[in-house]
Amino acid sequence: YPVRHSVPCGLTPISPDLGNNDRIVGGKAAVPGSWPWQCSLRRKGNNLYGHLCGAALVNDQWALTAAHCFRNRNNASLWTVHLGKFVKEKTEPMEQVRYVKEIIIHPKYLGLSTNPLLLNQKENDIALIRLNAPVSMTTHVRPICLPPWQVKLSQGTVCHVTGWGETLGTGGADVLKQAAVPITSRELCQKAYESINISKSMICAGYPEGGHDSCKGDSGGPLVLQKRNRWYLVGLVSAGGNCASPMQPGIYTSVSSFKTWISRIIWTHK
Repeated sequence: YPVRHSVPCGLTPISPDLGNNDRIVGGKAAVPGSWPWQCSLRRKGNNLYGHLCGAALVNDQWALTAAHCFRNRNNASLWTVHLGKFVKEKTEPMEQVRYVKEIIIHPKYLGLSTNPLLLNQKENDIALIRLNAPVSMTTHVRPICLPPWQVKLSQGTVCHVTGWGETLGTGGADVLKQAAVPITSRELCQKAYESINISKSMICAGYPEGGHDSCKGDSGGPLVLQKRNRWYLVGLVSAGGNCASPMQPGIYTSVSSFKTWISRIIWTHK
């Protein structure tokens, strides 16, 4: 299994504050450095690289994100990846920046199609990003583990989602935020989204009464689960209704459904 690490995956030298899963709308500010696999994916425009999506570092040269981040913009030379960040718009001492060498979108993802009938197509919303050079592993920059093959997420399992952007209905966040979200059953999720087919390769998470959810600034960002002191990347922010609206949980791409594809791409691009 190809993700070889110079440091073990899924460990956080700086511990996140998991508190009592604070049920605050929009979650809360993260402890700086406590989600060290969190990437800020930025696209060049007007000489500035603006934060567009989150991503998750899976080894020293690859990150995972959502395919829909690259709608009409899958030219690798337009993108950079910022790691070790806490404040979105400030250059920080622990920050590392890499150019994107290659963007590999899942071949079955149809959401980039120009056919309007396919715009609701949320399946296979996953992409791999190859960095132009390996990152240095530090306290603030670490890979996350991919989930074990047989990861079973039962309803109510609490996961964490992190990101900047319009975090969780609170408007653009300057600092990295986190929110605790429980897994929702596929049946409940399908009831909430009539126009989207919730397939087995999707995960839904969020509180039925709303309040915690990921919003578009966090597309592609990590949904993570802690097991025996290790953190696993179980999902990537894919789609959702209104920010933190009741009865509309967030939809995530299930990373375990794509492990074979991820492993194959990373192996064949040595």
